[in-house]
Amino acid sequence: MRRCGQCKVAKPLDAFYRHKNRALGRSNVCKACHSFNDSTVQQRNKKWRRTEKGQKWQQQFNKKRREYNKTTEGRYRLFHRDLRRKYGIDVWEWAHMFNAQKGLCAVCRDQLIFEFTYVDHNHQTKKVRGLLCHNCNTALGHAKDNIDRLFSLVSYLRERC
Repeated sequence: MRRCGQCKVAKPLDAFYRHKNRALGRSNVCKACHSFNDSTVQQRNKKWRRTEKGQKWQQQFNKKRREYNKTTEGRYRLFHRDLRRKYGIDVWEWAHMFNAQKGLCAVCRDQLIFEFTYVDHNHQTKKVRGLLCHNCNTALGHAKDNIDRLFSLVSYLRERC
């Protein structure tokens, strides 16, 4: 049982959304209150954004966000967010992989350039395999991570060279 932080009613845990960073692994607001809050706020925001003042604010906000994302701090935050969302790793884990590979591509061993460094991962298991250069990442993507296709490419090159 858990007490909802909004309606103050004690409810079973399955009446709360999962939230890994909260106590008991559940949200502090029940599903009913959560959906009511979301719909109320969305309706209010939708009406406000249709107004001239709301549209002007949105344009200014978008412009500021684009400018911020061009700064070093903004690019770092986007990079950090993307690592966490896409691959489930943080910047420290990425840096550890980079250092373990000595700044070289895991496939061709060329020097990695930060802007063109890609995190290679298994699309089914989401497990990170290493850091690749643009060319190796593209080649692996075109082969669709299919080992047989890659062996066929190798035998094709050996026959024709």
